[in-house]
Amino acid sequence: MTEVETLCLACGLCCDGSLFGRVPLAPDDARTHLRVIASGASFEQPCSALVGGACRVYTTRPRACRAFTCKLYERHIREGGPLETRLAVVRRARSLLAAARPGEDVSELRDLLDREFARA
Repeated sequence: MTEVETLCLACGLCCDGSLFGRVPLAPDDARTHLRVIASGASFEQPCSALVGGACRVYTTRPRACRAFTCKLYERHIREGGPLETRLAVVRRARSLLAAARPGEDVSELRDLLDREFARA
């Protein structure tokens, strides 16, 4: 497994509902393990193929999932450097997500998600 695959599989924020509510499906996408909405045009997040924080259909994931690249992933490809530095960003995001409560200031979390995990 490559470093970027390790990073992607260690993160899962694009799969757990933190970034998206629904993901579009292409007509030829496999639908196994996905909670497909009635129209069949998309599936709900968190993704039901995300198990223990890792995608169990990673090699056959839908086209939209394969096409998505977050800024953190793209930066690692472009700049390299220690994988641990990128994984620390993932851990910080997960920590902030776990601590978020309704009505509290979530600006650090929002800024981190926009800066590191938005579409590259």
